[in-house]
Amino acid sequence: THQAEVNEHPFPQKRTQAQTSLNEISANEVLTPVKMLTANIILKNDFYTVNYNPEKNVANYTDYVLTGEMLSTHVETKRNFKPDVRLKQYGLPVPTTKWYTGSGYDRGHLTPLEDMGFSIPSYTSTNLMSNVSPREKQMNSPAWATLERMVRGWGCKEGAIRVVTGTIFQDDYGQLNDKPVFVPSHFYKAILDLTPPRKAIAFVMSQKDRGAKIYIDRVTTVADVEKMVGYDIFADIRTDEQQQLEQKSDLRDWQERTKICFKAGYLNKNKM
Repeated sequence: THQAEVNEHPFPQKRTQAQTSLNEISANEVLTPVKMLTANIILKNDFYTVNYNPEKNVANYTDYVLTGEMLSTHVETKRNFKPDVRLKQYGLPVPTTKWYTGSGYDRGHLTPLEDMGFSIPSYTSTNLMSNVSPREKQMNSPAWATLERMVRGWGCKEGAIRVVTGTIFQDDYGQLNDKPVFVPSHFYKAILDLTPPRKAIAFVMSQKDRGAKIYIDRVTTVADVEKMVGYDIFADIRTDEQQQLEQKSDLRDWQERTKICFKAGYLNKNKM
């Protein structure tokens, strides 16, 4: 199911407890968290939402809930990138996988394939080109791929986390070949634990980052990411709680849980 909306931002309703059932989670419930973001089109998929930038022709960010249940199930299917034809109705160019040929950039997912590997529809929906942005090969793997695996570990152990992944245009990297797709200089991930005690953490990586452990040096706060992008990432959280969560970011609060998840074997099931 794919829908598109322009500049409509009904924020998620505050929940009394984290949702952990696949039947309860959909893009209609986990809606966009943004305030103060004007250049955007909302593309709703079944299990994640894309906030798309019609000026840069890449996503501003994607937003979804990741649960242990989602990570405990895995299906095998082909990785086929597909153009997101919904963009046509807004008179926008429709990026295709061929646009990346010879560019030197990977087709970098914002919502990872492996996070959505619990069904064929969820998996294939992540291959829409609206969920893809140019990413330097050595940054994409192992640097960014390692962070993605860590996030899956946290989703496994915590039970339910919210993941917002976005692009940052701090430096000028130009465009993709001769196409109207702009290349981000940085990418971020902001993670919110939906189970008590709640906590948050964020990471910002540049296109030049290298190495599997670089994420350790790229920890920052959600508040600092918001200063870089100019919008409010978790706008639906109660103000006093939001300020408390977004000002603190300690990797030690998350590391131990990841090791437990590796032992549980959840991440092994999600290798492609």
